[in-house]
Amino acid sequence: MSDAAGYRPIACTLHNRLEAACLRRQPVAITWRDPDGHDHSATVVPRDVRSHAGAEYLLADHDGETLEIRLDRLLRFGDLPFSGAATCE
Repeated sequence: MSDAAGYRPIACTLHNRLEAACLRRQPVAITWRDPDGHDHSATVVPRDVRSHAGAEYLLADHDGETLEIRLDRLLRFGDLPFSGAATCE
């Protein structure tokens, strides 16, 4: 099963905010759920939003590492709660 199984596109407004944050490259607090269902929080520097293998991902720097987080697994980005209700389809 691919990592993109069950991927749900995020709302366009949220996608636009992610892309703007990547351009600014300012630290932002995020919360996400990993594939095993565990929640994580960190302050990251957003670098890019990329598509591959049928899903979209946020690439962000954190403590010298690059995190790759599937967009529909984001729970919070700064002050924005994420929801899969409205999409960019």
